[in-house]
Amino acid sequence: MNRKTKSLRHIIRFLVLTLAASLVLGGVVFAAPIVVKVGTTSDEPRVWNAVQKNLDAAGENIKIEIVYITPANPNEFLAAGELDLNAYQHYANLEKNA
Repeated sequence: MNRKTKSLRHIIRFLVLTLAASLVLGGVVFAAPIVVKVGTTSDEPRVWNAVQKNLDAAGENIKIEIVYITPANPNEFLAAGELDLNAYQHYANLEKNA
């Protein structure tokens, strides 16, 4: 085996090992996003779209999934584990029902 072939084999071995290490150590980069299910009775997603933009801009691996719930109470879905958060009570509603 000549010197050129040995050098080429070393380079290929180095590249393969580097690629393998980057896949193992950098696996978190390719991980599936964390999905957060937010239950709401509103059909207005502007607030959650803004939250998603902020998460994306910060490089967070979190995706918001809006679940529209009508006419049921989102607390029931939250208690059943079908949602991670609920967002249906607002200040005016709390003032009216306090």
